[in-house]
Amino acid sequence: MFPLARATKGWARVSAVEHLDGARHPHIREWLIRDACTGDVLDSYFCLVAARTGDLAGVLARERLDEPILKGATRLIHALTDMDGPGASLDAYEDAAPALRTTCAT
Repeated sequence: MFPLARATKGWARVSAVEHLDGARHPHIREWLIRDACTGDVLDSYFCLVAARTGDLAGVLARERLDEPILKGATRLIHALTDMDGPGASLDAYEDAAPALRTTCAT
């Protein structure tokens, strides 16, 4: 499912990313933070899966963050804070406080 998630956009990406829920492979988890969200309105459908499975809070707590991680994390947080969006909001993400605290500290 990972190759499909990487190669698709729109509703196909929503479905493919949802199937990555709970993935353990480091490349998949990193991709969920870096590249899963594209800034599309549909990101809010799967942003909670990406934040949880990709360990957004853990990634943001790293000592060093490169630009693609920061951009991806920003898009992910934006999708989680889209109160008018169709998906889960930030209050459904159990690690929201640590993720945002780390983000605000950098």
